[in-house]
Amino acid sequence: MSAYKACCLYRALKLHFTTNYDFNKYKGKVNYSQLQFDKNKQKYVYEKLSKKFSDEDLKKFYISNFLQNENVWVQDLLSQESYDNFVNFNKKHQSLSYIFENDLLNIFNNEDYKVLFKTKSDDFPLLLKKMLRNEVSTETVIIMNEFLDFLPKWEKNIKDDFIWSNVKTKMFKYRPFLEYDKFKFKQTLINTVKEFVI
Repeated sequence: MSAYKACCLYRALKLHFTTNYDFNKYKGKVNYSQLQFDKNKQKYVYEKLSKKFSDEDLKKFYISNFLQNENVWVQDLLSQESYDNFVNFNKKHQSLSYIFENDLLNIFNNEDYKVLFKTKSDDFPLLLKKMLRNEVSTETVIIMNEFLDFLPKWEKNIKDDFIWSNVKTKMFKYRPFLEYDKFKFKQTLINTVKEFVI
């Protein structure tokens, strides 16, 4: 990938995570010319990144860092912390099946399933609290919602709240980039529910 394309990819993903722009809908295209890039004072950053990562890894690198901070400054992407975000992101995705299964055991073995998704006007659902306390991964909640569709109810019942608004947006923006075997994960969820709930 050229440094110019690396810059365009960064700008497209930043728009995706910070505005109403949809990366997949617009196929990552942005209104940014080669001439504009040639005048960009940070182009050396993109030159380094384009040499360091493959095309797919650079996309994951950007995503992993926008998930940590949607306003990450481009120069900060050369830091060790940014690289560590990418490494941890990859590790999590490579072990997603294991994480999901263990999260489900944690959720259904230790809690009354009836209160997991229940919303109160003055309090968050238990599952959301667990996610905020890092007891359950964001990925697990996103995947569970794919099959149980509880987020619309949360959206309706949780009153305007700064924390919820940020979390909801992050999950919505992250979802298109979360790849997993739907059949396998659905079966894992069904089997866990059968074991602990039914």
